[in-house]
Amino acid sequence: MKMALIYRDTCDAYSMGDGGRIVRNAKFEWVYAGALHHTKYKIWLWRMITYINAVLPPDQAFEYMWNMTVNLKGGIKSNIPNDNCVELQVFNIKRELNTQGANKSFESARNICMTTQVIDKIKEQVMFTSNVAKSSRNRKEVDKSKDILTMVDSLRRKGPVSELSWESFSKYKDPLSKIDIQKLHDWINEQKEIADLYM
Repeated sequence: MKMALIYRDTCDAYSMGDGGRIVRNAKFEWVYAGALHHTKYKIWLWRMITYINAVLPPDQAFEYMWNMTVNLKGGIKSNIPNDNCVELQVFNIKRELNTQGANKSFESARNICMTTQVIDKIKEQVMFTSNVAKSSRNRKEVDKSKDILTMVDSLRRKGPVSELSWESFSKYKDPLSKIDIQKLHDWINEQKEIADLYM
């Protein structure tokens, strides 16, 4: 439940472009990533936190924290993480390159990279001005805002769960209880040494 609430709050923070909340949640996520042995995420979250708290000067740290999302379509709650934006751009570029067949070249790839966003904007503007309906393949957005209220109401009514009836949860252990404090401390010191060498 704790991890689900952090995840939901992080998704909301990204959609709102709330850098402060993204970083605050990253601290919790970093601890969970370490406890669950997700090394890649542990290092990625550690670097995000340390860039803001220790590595970057205050003005750059502020800029980094408040520029973790991008809004491609405009409107409230329409932000997406920067890495998702990069993935979308790469997908668009690959799609355009695949249409060129044997005519692919460095120059054609460069032209596609320089024009994909402009072409998307022109397509949207033409569709908007000509009142063309969007493709029916797009799924309707599901309103998930009531999910957390439903979970919290359920917890309030039933109280904390003391016994789990599912066999698969009988040996469940809170990930935070698996943390070895000494190993965590050693890992942090090791990361500090690495940062001292390369930064």
